[in-house]
Amino acid sequence: MLGLSPKLDHYNAIEPSEYGLTTFLNAPKRSRLTNILRQASLAPFEITARSQGNKVFSQWLDGVSLYGAIHQMQTDAPTVDLLEVSLVTGCSHLGASNWREALGAEKNGRYGVEASLHGSVFRVSPLATIASNRPLLRWFLLLLEEKRLTQEGFFKAGGELRLLECRQFILHCGKSAKAIETYRGNRIIGPEQSTETLANDIIAGISRWFMTNQDSAGALPYKYWPSSGTYSAADNPIRRFMASVAFNRLANQLDRPDVKVAARRNLEFNLGRFYRAEGRNGLIIWDEKVKLGALAMAGLAIVESPYAEKWQDELAHLRNAIDSLWQPSGVFRTFIYPVDRNDNQNFYPGEALLFWAISLQQKRDEALLARALKSFSYYRRHFRKSRNPAFVPWHTQAAAILYKLTGKAELRDFIFEMNDWLLAHQQWGGSLPKDCWGRFFTPEKPSYGPPHASATGVYLEGLVDAWALAKERGDSQREAAYQQAIERGIRSIAQLQYRDEIDAYYICRRDRVMGAIRTEADNNEIRIDNLQHGLMALLKFQRMNFGANLSDGFRPKRQLAS
Repeated sequence: MLGLSPKLDHYNAIEPSEYGLTTFLNAPKRSRLTNILRQASLAPFEITARSQGNKVFSQWLDGVSLYGAIHQMQTDAPTVDLLEVSLVTGCSHLGASNWREALGAEKNGRYGVEASLHGSVFRVSPLATIASNRPLLRWFLLLLEEKRLTQEGFFKAGGELRLLECRQFILHCGKSAKAIETYRGNRIIGPEQSTETLANDIIAGISRWFMTNQDSAGALPYKYWPSSGTYSAADNPIRRFMASVAFNRLANQLDRPDVKVAARRNLEFNLGRFYRAEGRNGLIIWDEKVKLGALAMAGLAIVESPYAEKWQDELAHLRNAIDSLWQPSGVFRTFIYPVDRNDNQNFYPGEALLFWAISLQQKRDEALLARALKSFSYYRRHFRKSRNPAFVPWHTQAAAILYKLTGKAELRDFIFEMNDWLLAHQQWGGSLPKDCWGRFFTPEKPSYGPPHASATGVYLEGLVDAWALAKERGDSQREAAYQQAIERGIRSIAQLQYRDEIDAYYICRRDRVMGAIRTEADNNEIRIDNLQHGLMALLKFQRMNFGANLSDGFRPKRQLAS
């Protein structure tokens, strides 16, 4: 870890508090204490003014009064409803040998950076990196590009780079003025908040987002960039159909006609966009690719839809396509097109097995069950030979259903084997930033993938089934371990959810983000699978805890749109 000086002597800034700033904001402007207005803060600070999320003004200041700057900003721009303050409290000098490591992702939104060159000073604050979704490393590289310098050339030319330790505040102006000290532009969810309350809030927020962000054609946004307010042109049919599955489950558990209709419209859109018939096979095709996972998720979305009868022909053809990829050894080929591709063995076969298992729940088919069990044996060997976290949740969910259908202990035991192993890949405590506690990430294994909200959500889907089996068996040790992991994962998802005006301080169109789940603490990108996995895990967890019907706590804070 990079050592930071606690506070350098020449940074003897006024130490503001939330209470002191709130009191100052609410004081009549004419009666504000003049000695506070004049007292200089020798530390640099950035003050940014916003109106309804739009940036009106931003400036770094040195050797002036922080309170005086706030007073002047409110006087000069009376329509401003929010101020950001990033106050430097210490710094660490970076050199040519350590700057890249020092500007790692864990510093984004928590520290600022100062670059000095030829008498000019350039700074970026932690709140600015969150609002722009531009990492510190990227900021410095763009500065070098602007100055037409190489990384080595900057330091050889006498350039100096400093990592700035900062306190950061969001100040809401107006009649109910208040100041909140933030951590990476957000607030840490404390241990006193109950898991049930957090789960209720997550489900209610995501359900509102699903309903308010569905367009007239029935589509949900695939990917949205809050900082620029733009939608991505990228697409992914697997994630699209998984969203349809989540929408169905939300509709069925809420038992709300308007949500059922919205879920139907979403599935109609996705089938219209991606489904094509080719002989006896139904294909989910995008970018000239037909993937086993997409076939399975489309089939599952139809099977679980309240309007499944509408798409029985499509479902039969999707089954044919999936069957064509199954081999007598139990292995699945993972692509129809391109015909020579057979990768993603950790994902797609588990998704196909889950589709088969849920189909078997609805209608028992001994031949299909035999094939599913053959695949279970094959992929158990695959996992033991080359373990990967991505494998675990899909095969856990499928095996849990197959266990209920057959009572075979080997299915249950493999679920425990997989999830016991998975627990070590959840991060908690120590030097990890507080807003990252509860996520799943293995830094020493880059091949397992980066930390991501969707990963935490999908691992919870499997862990909930493992927890339920441990509870049913009376395995109290596993039950407690799995429940702790689930509760920590719920906290992680809640930490990444746009919950109020604090973490949405820089958002102009808040209807597009409220209730949504950010990708990571330092990455505000919203992708549909960030929401759907966590939603499905929590719906299942709460149903197992509190019964089939959702309590009033699950209801959105306002009526969902029809």
